[in-house]
Amino acid sequence: MGAPGQQRPPARHQAAAQAPAGAQGQRTPPAGGNPPPRPSTGGNLSVRPHLSYERALLLYHLELTNTSEVPLAKLVLVPSVSGDHLRLSHERLELPLLEPGKSERLTLAARPKGAVGAVRLSGTLSYYDTAAKATREVRVDPLTVLLQAPSLRLREVDEPKWRAAMERLVFVEETTEEIPITGEALFDILRDVVADERLFGLPPKVTAGERLFRGVARFYAEDASGEPVGVQLEVLGGTRKSKLILRAYAASHADLAGFYYHLLDQINKRTTIKEYLDEAPVIHVQGDYVDGSKTDVRDSVVQDTRF
Repeated sequence: MGAPGQQRPPARHQAAAQAPAGAQGQRTPPAGGNPPPRPSTGGNLSVRPHLSYERALLLYHLELTNTSEVPLAKLVLVPSVSGDHLRLSHERLELPLLEPGKSERLTLAARPKGAVGAVRLSGTLSYYDTAAKATREVRVDPLTVLLQAPSLRLREVDEPKWRAAMERLVFVEETTEEIPITGEALFDILRDVVADERLFGLPPKVTAGERLFRGVARFYAEDASGEPVGVQLEVLGGTRKSKLILRAYAASHADLAGFYYHLLDQINKRTTIKEYLDEAPVIHVQGDYVDGSKTDVRDSVVQDTRF
């Protein structure tokens, strides 16, 4: 399942998640409410960690600065996550060389496995000091991100008001593979699941024939701050199989991540939908070092992000 576009990043090493056509989103402040981190230092290397969101994905950045007068070689990051709560795009990231006085950034993406509460990310970064002819190690200070569903209040709206409210929100959209259940049955199950989360259901739109079923349902609520939250379900199927196009909306990437993965958990209790998601982690980040070389992705956009 895939994720919403964004403003063009101002920095040459800025990463962004790929959006479906026409999607709009805005970058939010660092995730998890962490204060601006102080850099970890180890010998001749300064390491500053940073978290950000791209829709429902979490990006973990390390800004590396060579504070010495000699090159540093074979820089390797091994990330660490508290518990088994995140699926990481890479088990390790490598930077072949960092010249004196220069800075580069390592970035990896993480997909939460649910609305699991507080999660700590940290890591260990090793490098070869060419002056001392020795391998050194830096322990990166941990950062915390909070993944929890917002408290919702049901609010009734009509479709024009729903569309107007959703236009200014960030969203994530994902599509399942074919699920061995009829379209009509899947649609009814999903509508009940979303409604149970205290979202108001607008009148559904259904097209049904002997071999074809299409159902679209939209839902609306407000969080504790009065910000809109929305869901759109679209089920396409027939008498044996169907697939789901699920879209969730929230005012911020932090709220979206917690809400979306909580919603997936609730759906999965009834349909085991996670079995039909393509969750293989694939990520390419413009300007950042991934797998030992700089990527070259047009328009500074992360391509083919699938977890």
